Amino acid sequence: MGQTNINIIPNEDTKKAIENVINRSEVSKSFSSVKELMDDLNAND
Repeated sequence: MGQTNINIIPNEDTKKAIENVINRSEVSKSFSSVKELMDDLNAND
């Protein structure tokens, strides 16, 4: 099988999400370890 080269142009929602990550705005908090992340995920169980 040959490779297909597809140019993907992000839609406006994707562009906004990328911009938010770059600027660290409108993103959830960060975690310093997987354990910290899992503890936070399981805190409301």
